[in-house]
This record gives sequence, structure tokens and C-alpha cells, in this order.
Amino acid sequence: METRTKLELAAACSALVALWYVSLPADHQDTGQTTRPEVADELRGAGKTAITPPKVPVYKPEAKNDLDLPPDVIADPNKYVAAAVTIPRDTHPHTVTATIDAKTGVIDMFDRRDPLPWLAAEQTCYVRLSYGVRTDIGQVYRLSGSENLLSIKALHFGVDGSLDSDGQGYVGAHVDYAW
Repeated sequence: METRTKLELAAACSALVALWYVSLPADHQDTGQTTRPEVADELRGAGKTAITPPKVPVYKPEAKNDLDLPPDVIADPNKYVAAAVTIPRDTHPHTVTATIDAKTGVIDMFDRRDPLPWLAAEQTCYVRLSYGVRTDIGQVYRLSGSENLLSIKALHFGVDGSLDSDGQGYVGAHVDYAW
């Protein structure tokens, strides 16, 4: 492959990687943002009732600062942290349920690992820089990227591509199984 072609291919791949990164939603570029999740489907339409529990055990007010809660929650002296959980990283959706004991006021939280949906659109991406050995030329650097677009249960369908330091490239589609 000519040097000029290699440079053009490298420039095109760099532009695609930059465009891809800029197009990412903000929640893929940053962590530590606290959001209010949607109510679980099982509770939609369920009526609420009031209970009068004894004093509810809560964490000290400064605990709000360590949880990256929204500024309005941190500033409100009437809002306290009753419970918080960390869900292990997982490809499955989860439902977290909080319960309160009407006798003691103790709040418990439960994490349910939900089943994977039968069909779902997704946008999970990666960009990787690798160094290794290729059988035809020896040592090589490889820039590769992949994006999953659709999943059926644990099968993920998407597109990927790579560019090796010798100018050789690959563009294709994939299906992978993630567990």
C-alpha cells in the first residue's frame, strides 16, 4: 500500500474516532452524575398510602455530600439519606426496591437482576489500541473500534473496524455473546 494511501486511511480512521467520541451521550463521557431513575413498571398505577412509622433512622446530613446528589437535595435541610446501594457492574437491567418497616422505621433495599429483553436497541462502543504480532508481517500496532447496535437477549449485533500500522484495515459486522 502506498504511503499516501496509508496516511489517508489513518486520517479517515482518526476522523471517525473523533466523530464517534463527540457524538457520545454525556452519560457515556462522565461518571458520578446522580439521576432520578424511572419508577419500576410493577409500581405504575399502584396506589400509595401513608404510614406513621416511629422515628426513621437516617444518615447524618453530611452523607449527602459524598453521594453526588443533585444540589437542590444537598441544600435542603429537610432531606436525609435513608439508604444507598451500589449495584455491581452488569449487562442486565436491575430493579432496586426500598422497603420500610412500619414498626421500626428501618429501610431495607433489595436489588433484583432482571432478565435481558428479547429485543433492544443499544449503543455500547469501544476504541482500542493494541500491540501484537501478525503472522504475515510480525509486530504491529492496531487501532480498532466497535459499536453494538442491537441485542437479542445476550446476543449483540454491531459493526467494527480496525487499522494496522502497516496500513491494512478491516471493516465488518459482528455478533457476540456476552455473559
